[in-house]
Amino acid sequence: MSHHELTEQEQRAFNQEITKSWALDYFYAFDNIPLKFHYKDHLVKRELTELEQRNKALTEGIWLDSYNLDCVCNVPHLYLYRPQALQLPLQAYQRGSGQPVPISEEDTQGRTYRTADEFKTHFDAWMSKEGTDLLDKLRKEPATAEWMILQGSPDRTMRLVSVLPLGNRVIAECIITWTENGVIKETAFPVILLYDIDGTVLMDRSYCDLIGWPSSPGSKYRARAFKSGTAQQGQTKGALDTYLNRYNSRKVDMKLDSTEKRNKQLTEGPWVDAYNTLDTRIFQPERYRRQLPLQHISYKLNTAKQIESKIKEVSPDRKIRAVNTYAIGNQVGAECIISWTESGIYKETPFISFLLFDHEGLIIRDRSYITLDHWPGAAHVAKELAIALD
Repeated sequence: MSHHELTEQEQRAFNQEITKSWALDYFYAFDNIPLKFHYKDHLVKRELTELEQRNKALTEGIWLDSYNLDCVCNVPHLYLYRPQALQLPLQAYQRGSGQPVPISEEDTQGRTYRTADEFKTHFDAWMSKEGTDLLDKLRKEPATAEWMILQGSPDRTMRLVSVLPLGNRVIAECIITWTENGVIKETAFPVILLYDIDGTVLMDRSYCDLIGWPSSPGSKYRARAFKSGTAQQGQTKGALDTYLNRYNSRKVDMKLDSTEKRNKQLTEGPWVDAYNTLDTRIFQPERYRRQLPLQHISYKLNTAKQIESKIKEVSPDRKIRAVNTYAIGNQVGAECIISWTESGIYKETPFISFLLFDHEGLIIRDRSYITLDHWPGAAHVAKELAIALD
């Protein structure tokens, strides 16, 4: 692997200690600069199975269209989604994690495999018949969910920036763009989609920051969540583990190659230990970059060490544990729970990170989706990075 020294101008452009308030595409389209520019690292892709190809096509087609094109009165989700499929992990501390809803034997009977084309044919036929009747009825009723959000932000659009199929699951990252009082705004979110054999969605686990969302439906919960002085819903130890393991019995595991197995083990071991013990040997010292898309910020290892040390200082019992890991090529998606004690109250919250490994097994990118509305040492993180908590 050849190494080329960056010029002074290139250093200023591509290798800043901290970047802040940059366009979100920087985190994805230019995800490896200066890594790609300087060190020739790149994303490793692997050959997809037929099931994975189908689920990728469904995600990039009908699922995306259900937000951008066919979302009137949320009718497409009545066909595409199974009951109670949606989960919002970053709001679990406010709204509770709830209990997994089992899928009954009757619900699974008669469901057979459908290709993406077959699913679309059935979907279009349903929309032309049942969907039309539902539209006539629902358009007369108060708007809810995405239809309500779209009416509050009519230019709200969503696009996919990363789609990683793994068995019957798809781990995707998306960018939402809209305008508010004449100002263009954007946010990102990752989602874990679990597809059933017939192509319907059993689970949509979306890591959305509702505080920074079109129409901000989550903002009204914030003051109550921080001023109540008692543990919030979802703060019972172990409840979120059950929440994140919902439908794990339905997952289809795929065979991992040797690199994917290695990276999965490194994630569940040294990466978790890095946060719990501040041992940073798993991070490539020159190339590592921490990305926080929801906060529009990224930074290098020295800044990451300072921030994590400060968090550990104010929340000494802070601890993370990995619940689900998804190894695909040289990336690993890790759904985790971070727990801590604040004013004598036990707290925990889920988050998800996307790790990029180099050929030596060192992490060169850690893209994490967290909400500072519920995070250990949040005020100190905001101070260190000079960002607002609002």
